[in-house]
Amino acid sequence: MARVLSDLEKDALYHAMVDEDAAGDIAFFLNATIAYCVVRLLTELALPGKIRGYTHQQYILTLGHQAVLLPCLGLGWWLGNLQREGSSCIYLLTGAYMVSDSIVNYSPVSGCVAAFRTTGEKPDYYSYAVHVHHFFTAALCALGTTLPPWLEDEGAVCILIGEAGSLWITITLLYPTALNFILRFYTFLASRTAGVLIALHIAYRLEHPVPRALLVAMGVGIARDNWKTLGKMRTNAKAAKAVEPPGSPVGAWPL
Repeated sequence: MARVLSDLEKDALYHAMVDEDAAGDIAFFLNATIAYCVVRLLTELALPGKIRGYTHQQYILTLGHQAVLLPCLGLGWWLGNLQREGSSCIYLLTGAYMVSDSIVNYSPVSGCVAAFRTTGEKPDYYSYAVHVHHFFTAALCALGTTLPPWLEDEGAVCILIGEAGSLWITITLLYPTALNFILRFYTFLASRTAGVLIALHIAYRLEHPVPRALLVAMGVGIARDNWKTLGKMRTNAKAAKAVEPPGSPVGAWPL
């Protein structure tokens, strides 16, 4: 099969888009953030309305990012079709996804599409907890692109594991069955435990104290946020069991 891009063309794209030394990663991040925002707004206009408190746009973008885009990037990176740019794209696109979520869904920008909704529901203009989570995640993504190559790769794996662990949160919102509640809790717990261990190894391997301190600070912040999320998962699952009628799928929650 003929190759679509030559090695020279691939190198040129890498330097223009995600090469840290050429500042292409900054341009790529800004362009990706704008693209995510545009797609979110267009999806919001095309598919207004909410399901269990979240817009169709949020479900579509979350599933598209976590269940389609990141697995494809990870697979291409693992197979060698994406080399150094593979891990960089994982960092940059995840950061852009988080920032665009804060801008479109949890800020006054969400009012831009409120008039087109037929449900009459008001948009969420601000969510402190969501912004804090997005800040820590985006900061870790930005910090990760400055790491030495072998540690940057570890961080990219950490992101893939973390986003896979978050995937079942969305699935459980759409299909609140007992099995999905169990998978949501334990996949989130396992992915965050693995993330903490990888982050500790990265911090241990770093030679300079400043990036080590930044990594630990950001890691502690997001770990605290994830610990609170685990507690809410357990509490909400028990509350759902209490209000559901006997025999319902949610009422079978075992914890």
